[in-house]
Amino acid sequence: MQPVFFLTHEFAPFRGGVATYVEQCVHAARRLGYDARVVTVDYRGRRELPPPEQDMPVLRLPASGRLSPAGILALARGFFGLRKTFADAPVVPISVGAHLALVLLAASGAGSPRRVLNFFHGSDILRLIRRPWPAWAAFPFYRRHPHFAVASSYVRTLLAGSGLAPHPETALLAPCACAPTLLQRATDMALANAPVKNDGRLRVLTVARIHPRKGQLELARALANLPENLRRRLIYQLVGEGDDAYLRSVQTYCQGAGVACEHLGAVADDELPAIYRACTLFAMTSRSLPQSVEGFGIAYLEAAAFSRPVIAFRSGGTAEAVRDGETGLLVAENDLPALTAALTTLLSNEALRARLGAAGQAFARTFSWEKSARVLCDAALALTAS
Repeated sequence: MQPVFFLTHEFAPFRGGVATYVEQCVHAARRLGYDARVVTVDYRGRRELPPPEQDMPVLRLPASGRLSPAGILALARGFFGLRKTFADAPVVPISVGAHLALVLLAASGAGSPRRVLNFFHGSDILRLIRRPWPAWAAFPFYRRHPHFAVASSYVRTLLAGSGLAPHPETALLAPCACAPTLLQRATDMALANAPVKNDGRLRVLTVARIHPRKGQLELARALANLPENLRRRLIYQLVGEGDDAYLRSVQTYCQGAGVACEHLGAVADDELPAIYRACTLFAMTSRSLPQSVEGFGIAYLEAAAFSRPVIAFRSGGTAEAVRDGETGLLVAENDLPALTAALTTLLSNEALRARLGAAGQAFARTFSWEKSARVLCDAALALTAS
């Protein structure tokens, strides 16, 4: 079978939504028998690279992975060096860095691969159209390569409003899903009735990059307004790394409001299931910024897989990952009184948490990496050279 190349500037050991999407999608594609391969960066020695994976070919290019002009130029140079490899094989740019590098190659006259299936998560669209040089160069590129796939229906709408796609309504839908190993751990824990911390504390958990777009500070403010009987039993747990100054502001706010705050840092994949299972509810109040948006939100599905109810802002594509009133509660973006009310409702009502959690577990299992991998690989292989 002809190989399909997934191009990204974010991949292991980098941790993030794009890296997870590529890793899980390519693994699923190879389980289905597709010859899916990853083309990414070597991080210029800034990160300790994992050993080569036997079941997933990964080609590393000499580039930093940064979205600076030098970083994009290095990635474009690497893609140019693979022009013979890409001559007839389909490629799927799946990160904003990969998109920018291909756009730069085309704009410079160096050419671009002939069979391109453009995949968008959401924020990548905003970065393309709201920065000066990508904007003028991107439109001709996507007119030349008018085949698209997206992570959610929301991203399809975003694509339509951007003007990048000649026919955005035809963009294929290939959403995130939970990793099979995580789903299996959730099943095993439930069957074994694995013990949950029962020390009388209420644990509100956020698993996300520490960044203003993920809304940790807004959540801390809402937690600070909870009734005292809930607040004194509460622990706000944060998993993830990122902006240290922002983290300190969240911790300082919690401390001033008498809310216990626990930063668990970067957690290994095999440790995360126990943390999900131990929380009372999962909350991630992602916000929309000028060049960044939550296109879907895989962490919502992961928490739901462990039967945990979810609270989120109705922002970006979150309504496709959280069913309001069925698997969790959605409130208007930045409406802190409504967020406090939703937290109070769930923290005070064990029966409601159990109902939402059970529905969430079933909902999370309706998503499949195999489905998304099949959509992308079949569409990419069906492209004719342009």
